[in-house]
Amino acid sequence: MSVKIKINIPLDIIEEKVHNDKVGLFMATTCAKAMHDFTPAKTYALADTTTIEPWKVTYEQEYARRMYYGTNFNFSKEKNPNATAYWDRATQTAKGAQIAQEMTRYIKNG
Repeated sequence: MSVKIKINIPLDIIEEKVHNDKVGLFMATTCAKAMHDFTPAKTYALADTTTIEPWKVTYEQEYARRMYYGTNFNFSKEKNPNATAYWDRATQTAKGAQIAQEMTRYIKNG
């Protein structure tokens, strides 16, 4: 059995709670930590040299783009057994629900 409940919450209230730099910085920090588990790593320089801004994680190494699109690379699994290209997508698949829960908890606790 399913039940649907319709709640009319003005969008400006939701926007105020969610779309701000404090929430964006938390989101970017949370995602950067989660992506660390999937970022290719010989020395962890790529994963450890990121710039985190609200809603944005930037990988600063000059080779970051090559690694991200590295579909023909055979990533070493020695240091990071989950290393892969498109590590944001792998993170979304593996940890998306966990990130969503952390974000929900953060927003609720204000």
